[in-house]
Amino acid sequence: MVCLTHIDREKTPIPFMIGRVCGEWREIIWSTPVVWSYLSIRLSATRYDAQYELLEAWLTRSGEVPLTICASMESPFAWGCQVPKMFIRLLSKTAYRWREIEIALPHWCYPFLGDGKQSLPLLHSVISHQITGPKKRERLNFFQFAPCLRTLHLDAHYLTDVDIQWDQLTAFTLERFTRQECFDVLAETSNLVHCHVKHI
Repeated sequence: MVCLTHIDREKTPIPFMIGRVCGEWREIIWSTPVVWSYLSIRLSATRYDAQYELLEAWLTRSGEVPLTICASMESPFAWGCQVPKMFIRLLSKTAYRWREIEIALPHWCYPFLGDGKQSLPLLHSVISHQITGPKKRERLNFFQFAPCLRTLHLDAHYLTDVDIQWDQLTAFTLERFTRQECFDVLAETSNLVHCHVKHI
C-alpha cells in the first residue's frame, strides 16, 4: 500500500494520463475495472462537488474489483460546519470491496464511514490518522467485522474508541498513545508478529 505522504497529489491520475493518448486507448482504459482499483483523493471544500462527481465515475468504472483507497482532507478547519458526508457515504457503499484503506480525516468524519455492522470480507490493512488530534473523540468502528484484517496503524486515537478483534492482528503500529494503552493492547494482540510504537 502506498502511504498518503508518498503520493504526488499534483500529478494527473494514471488512468487519465493513459486515456489522453488516443480515443482507442481511452476506450480500453474506461472499460478496464482493474485500472480503477486504486483511488487516492484529498478532499477540498472548494472542489467538493467536482470531487464527488469524480468519485461516482471512478467507482462505477472500477466495477466489482477489490479497492485500495487513500483519503485525506486539506485544511479540515476550513470546512466549518460542512461535513463531506455524501462523499464518505458513497465511498462506504463499496466497503465490501475494500482491500486496503488509509484515511487522514478529522474525527467528525468517522460516523459516516459506517456503523460497524457492515461486512468487510476483503479488508486486510487499515491506516487511520486522526488529524484533529487525540483530544477530539469519536468511535472508530467501521472495520469491526473484517475477518481478514491483519495490519492496523492507528494515529491519535483512544484505544477504548476502537472496536476490533485484537487477536486477529499480526502487525500493529501505534502513534501518539499513552504508555498504558500500549501495554493494554499488547496484552490483547496474542498473534502479533510486528509492532511499532512511536510518539508515546
